[in-house]
Amino acid sequence: MEVSDPYTLALRFKDPNVMGDIQTCRNQLAEIALLCVDGNPKDMAPLFPHIIKLLAHSDIVVKKTACRLLVQFSGSKSELPLLAINTLLQDCQGSNPMIRGLALRTLCSIPHEAFQDHCLKAVETGLQDKSSYVRRTAVMCSIALHKFCETSLLAESGIIDRLYSLIRDSDPVVVINCLLALEEILSSERGVVLNKNMVNYLLNRISTFTAWGTAYLLNLLKKYQLKNEEEIFDMMNILDPYLQHNSCFLSTNALELFLHLVQSVPNLFCEIFRRWTEAIIAVLGSGNVELISVLLEYMHKFAKEGKDVFSCHYKSFFCCFRDPLYLKKQKINFLPYLLTEDNIAPILDEIFMYCSDTSMEISLHAILALGKIVQVFPNAGGSCLKKFDELLKCGTKHVISNTLQVLETLELRDFPNFDEVVTRIGSVGPSIQTSAGKCSILNLIAKYGVHMEESPYILGKMIETMDDEDTVVRIQLLMTTTKLFVQRPAECQGLLGSLLEKCCNDEDKDIQAQGLYYYHLIKNNIEDFKACMS
Repeated sequence: MEVSDPYTLALRFKDPNVMGDIQTCRNQLAEIALLCVDGNPKDMAPLFPHIIKLLAHSDIVVKKTACRLLVQFSGSKSELPLLAINTLLQDCQGSNPMIRGLALRTLCSIPHEAFQDHCLKAVETGLQDKSSYVRRTAVMCSIALHKFCETSLLAESGIIDRLYSLIRDSDPVVVINCLLALEEILSSERGVVLNKNMVNYLLNRISTFTAWGTAYLLNLLKKYQLKNEEEIFDMMNILDPYLQHNSCFLSTNALELFLHLVQSVPNLFCEIFRRWTEAIIAVLGSGNVELISVLLEYMHKFAKEGKDVFSCHYKSFFCCFRDPLYLKKQKINFLPYLLTEDNIAPILDEIFMYCSDTSMEISLHAILALGKIVQVFPNAGGSCLKKFDELLKCGTKHVISNTLQVLETLELRDFPNFDEVVTRIGSVGPSIQTSAGKCSILNLIAKYGVHMEESPYILGKMIETMDDEDTVVRIQLLMTTTKLFVQRPAECQGLLGSLLEKCCNDEDKDIQAQGLYYYHLIKNNIEDFKACMS
């Protein structure tokens, strides 16, 4: 759509037929809106007087668009918005509540000093309007007023007191808007003050609020200081249906409130999680992958507190064939937190199935999960190392590389079949192709090389081809060879000499400096060198 410039549009508005035709006015305003988009700045000064005239137009669409443009332009035009005051004030007294609400919202959206007194009076009147729509708008406009008026001025005008009284309004949206407005306006004074009568009133009306309003109230109730356990249980009894609500949004907010309420009664945590989980498990099988993903992220916060409950439903956390990549990773990462003596075997089998996945990313996450199990559930260490041994025997390069990266993070000496795994690591060393995998095998040789017969052979092959390796691999090769030399000097003396010669003549200054450092350290005092590397 070709858009005219502001001057051409201004000339069109001078035609009385244009101003009187509703569709033409709408089309003109649509072109003005296109001129205002980001990346297409225009000087709108010629159009401003015509937009102000359109504020009094009989068509609601034209009036709404004119109001939006007025607010948009008022930031840079300091005086012209004053011409709109009379029209907006007249509309605030109109018979149509939609027009009254629109005028009030527009009036309070223009941060001009000359508008301040008019806005205060308009909001005061709006808070007492017979239309719930206008009252809703007036409450939200009080927040806009707070941004360019002092809180003391709002208090003197009686707006804050009026907001407190409107908490008992017949319209549930007005009630929530008042709580939100008071929380914002009184933020420097710790927000809205909740007393026992107000809390009881809100709890009795909670079923009338919208989902968003209910969630906001559940969060707000955390501020209320309950006096005794009787009050705690009374509130929990009223809010119990929300803990198992079919809306995850509401049930998670209810869970947060319940956990806050029972901080002094921790033995109730498990029962609260059990009731909440009953509703959530159904969602995990719903097929709504985005919602499941968000829930899993949220459940990570309570993996420790809710373990006993979550672990009973461990099968609900297994991957499905149609799950996208990101969801599979989340489920695999969460499974280690569900381990108990009763479900070790099926969870290990589920994770192990994805260790050999064709996706390198899924494979790595699954193998990392095995490593996590070793850390959080030591009783499963032996079973996990058997799985690692099987992965090292599989022959798939990316699986072996991923396995080595995870084994590098574990203390293998703590497990009974340590010798078997170390022997297996040595046997797969020459087949590693990736830089990450080579760094991992070198780190493992540095830690356990004394138990690997093949370790000098692996280092020898890598030294022969080191010119083709990354800088990180070459530095790691030098560090590993020097450490193995201390453990097995007779076998590694020739390897270290050959490697130091290559490093000292390397074009890479970092590798050259590292090689010279080790060379002079060995030359000056071999005993100090051994002590340093041991």
